[in-house]
Amino acid sequence: PSPSSASAPSLPSSAPGSSERLGSKQQGGSAERLGSKQPRGGSSERFGSMQSPGGRERQPGPGGDEAEEDEASTSLLGSLLAGTTVAECEGRLGGLRTEELTAVEGELENLLSMVRSHRQKRWEKQLQSVQRRHAEVTRGRQELEEEQACVICSELEKSILFMPCRHLCTCEACASQVSVCPICRAQIGEKVRCIRP
Repeated sequence: PSPSSASAPSLPSSAPGSSERLGSKQQGGSAERLGSKQPRGGSSERFGSMQSPGGRERQPGPGGDEAEEDEASTSLLGSLLAGTTVAECEGRLGGLRTEELTAVEGELENLLSMVRSHRQKRWEKQLQSVQRRHAEVTRGRQELEEEQACVICSELEKSILFMPCRHLCTCEACASQVSVCPICRAQIGEKVRCIRP
């Protein structure tokens, strides 16, 4: 037989199952190493929730869009009111968008309503003050008139002084009809007419 026809000596094969064990070890190790490198909880979980600088998650509060719109309209209104001349305000108004103009208009209406409310309250306070002063003056005038009015008729001014009790309490018409003082009931000895300045 020719040398080519002779079969080459076969190499001893490794023990059955060794390649499988090695393969499984390699695969398991690579899987473990890859698994340990992956972030815990997943990147989507870590980056999905935005955190505030203090470490707490920021949750959108109710009405957040409305608060942002109010803040934006307030800032627009403040920038408009910061203008020193009418021309500057007109120039800034011309550069605003339609929705910005609508927001500024609503803010101005609210501000005008507040101004009118405060002005109404101020007028009411002033009116109450005037009415209170008028009532005090009227009451003082009435008290003065009552003090100077005749104690008998309460219409004419006191003008007769009774002696010797010296009570000035009646007008001239009523004094002519009494013989005793209406205040102390003393006998009237003399009636003196008083002249007020």
